[in-house]
Amino acid sequence: MAGSVLASILLGENTSVLVAALVSFVVGIGLGLSASPTLVAAQTVVGWARRGVVTGTNMFSRSLGSVVGATLFGAIANATLASRFANPPSGIATQLPDSVDATSLVLGGHTGAGNAVVSGYIRASLQAASQHVFLAMALLAVIGVGALLLMPRRTQPITAE
Repeated sequence: MAGSVLASILLGENTSVLVAALVSFVVGIGLGLSASPTLVAAQTVVGWARRGVVTGTNMFSRSLGSVVGATLFGAIANATLASRFANPPSGIATQLPDSVDATSLVLGGHTGAGNAVVSGYIRASLQAASQHVFLAMALLAVIGVGALLLMPRRTQPITAE
């Protein structure tokens, strides 16, 4: 959650690659350090006979979460970009690339030096899309903490019956 909040605060249109890498590092450390304790916590509430099932379920859930997360956050980014490209300022509407995929050409400098305004608008659009994704991540983190707090506590292991 801290990484998402940090990203939404620090990442902007003119953020250096070093700052973006640092934010990604913080998010990665947070996710990495939570993976093993989560697995161990799930394994400790079941007996030895069910640990394989719990481990497999945990790994499957992480994979499924990755797929759903990538889909959800990609949809948020694409919706933001589509909205901004559908309603650009009137002065640059005819100069925008035909598709979102062509933005890499503009940002890479392949369209000539006269399109600084277009390039700036595309950069601002990508920054807004990233901002929306990180805010959604922070919101989902808060919801996850809330769900965690609502879960019943079990102090004795579940045994095979």
